[in-house]
Amino acid sequence: MEFIDDDFASLTSGMSPAVSSFHYRFLDEEKKPFLLVLPGGGYCHISGEKEGRVIAEWAESLGFHAGILSYQVQPVEKEKLLQELEKIKKFLQAEEKIDQIFVMGFSAGAHLAGLFSCLGEPVVAGMILAYPVVTFEQDCRHQGSAENFLGPDYTPANCHTYSLENLVTATTPPAFIWHTAEDGSVPVKNSLLLAASLAQQQIPFDLHIFPEGHHGLGMLQGTAHTRQWIKLLEHWLQEQRK
Repeated sequence: MEFIDDDFASLTSGMSPAVSSFHYRFLDEEKKPFLLVLPGGGYCHISGEKEGRVIAEWAESLGFHAGILSYQVQPVEKEKLLQELEKIKKFLQAEEKIDQIFVMGFSAGAHLAGLFSCLGEPVVAGMILAYPVVTFEQDCRHQGSAENFLGPDYTPANCHTYSLENLVTATTPPAFIWHTAEDGSVPVKNSLLLAASLAQQQIPFDLHIFPEGHHGLGMLQGTAHTRQWIKLLEHWLQEQRK
């Protein structure tokens, strides 16, 4: 995995990287929160522009340092990918210009954001999950993401192990989750399952279910009511910074 200090210009839509690369940028030398962005794509490609570069630049407009993981998907080597997440975590922890770490993921990238938050040392101040893939074992699973992530290890035991609703503990960070009720790709029940697990562990969370909007909206113009998620998230981030 490469660590690349750049302007995110190389991140485009529909990427299918065979090797992971972590792109990051510091606004200045001052201590600031850092937002790690994990684009979606069903673990078969990376939506590097809409759910990567656009999101990182928005985070910078809020005063965050930001970075994007373009993770390998041809095919996914899950153990290697999890090791790469730990390397990024250590890199961010050691950086003096960072005072808090947040992670934001979309769809399958939200599943990866959940793994980043729930596995290993608890260092994440908050996780933001947009129309997340949560479960690999319930009837609402996104079959493609489950099969692409687990590959030849697609077994009931591994489906249980890598389902986010089973990984929530007392050290899981606060969460901001949003989904649309009419999502035809990743059923909204994924977010409800995760919210139930968070509630059971008494982890604070904001859950927003909007009635309209297709899967993969990101920050695209669409239903004005659904686009409220952006302002709601900005307010939530301000609260986490207090």
